[in-house]
Amino acid sequence: MDNKEEFNWTPEETAKELIKLVPIVKGDRFYEPFKGRGAFYDLMPEPKDWSEIGEGKDFLTYEGKCEHIITNPPWNKGNEGLDINTIVNKCFEVSTKSVNLLLSSKALNFMTPKRLTAYEQRGWTITAIHILNVKKWYGRYFFIQFRKDTPSIITWHKED
Repeated sequence: MDNKEEFNWTPEETAKELIKLVPIVKGDRFYEPFKGRGAFYDLMPEPKDWSEIGEGKDFLTYEGKCEHIITNPPWNKGNEGLDINTIVNKCFEVSTKSVNLLLSSKALNFMTPKRLTAYEQRGWTITAIHILNVKKWYGRYFFIQFRKDTPSIITWHKED
């Protein structure tokens, strides 16, 4: 494994900090669609499931359901051929309570007013944004929490 590949994995200490922010209810099911080395997955309570394309389990073909998704998705088309909007929409199909995404500032560009309105129409809104520095990634990152049927903490221009 080269240093570039090592750079991509979610640091364990970051996962420990962020998982504490997820609203956990005993018996809720958890899912990690981009498991990588398991930084989030290893901390999730049971019952839980995962996907990882490199291990033959493709998120886009996942047919299960869960209450919570926690992940650091591959946000650019260079990784796994997915864009962040495709990932978010699939997360909304799989989860019934919360979708929790660790994103870079570049990945935040997917949040257009049109998309936020479409998400809201499906019952999904942003309910928390946790800002952090991830030293090994040299910059600012955002843990965005979407919840089902909960008021949004942000506003945006609603397009006609």
